[in-house]
Amino acid sequence: MGPIHMIFVFIGALFRRQAALAAENLALRQQLDADGDGFGDACEDCDTDADKTRPGKCGCGTPDEGDADGDTVLDFVDLCEGLDDTIDADDNGVPDCAERIPTVSVWGLVVLALLFLTAGKVLFSRRAAAKS
Repeated sequence: MGPIHMIFVFIGALFRRQAALAAENLALRQQLDADGDGFGDACEDCDTDADKTRPGKCGCGTPDEGDADGDTVLDFVDLCEGLDDTIDADDNGVPDCAERIPTVSVWGLVVLALLFLTAGKVLFSRRAAAKS
């Protein structure tokens, strides 16, 4: 094979590649695009979400950004909107703002029980002192 033959082989391969790319491009343009984002449904994973072509961290239909309360936890996984989800004083993996806090009624019962115990002890100690 001479140099001229090699040039023709190279040019032929180039044309074949260009023809293949043009056919692929035409096929992509003829695809159904349900969300109208310019990407054919067969070429994207979020064919009903015009803002995404891949699910990302949050999945299709949910933006991968946004932290309204500034606690570095994205809004779509934020357990405590408006509070800091990164504070976990007891280190149990649940943000302090999401842990169950005893309500006033629970604390009220505890205080009431302590008052009854104290009153009972005082009452019984006075009765015992009066008998002796």
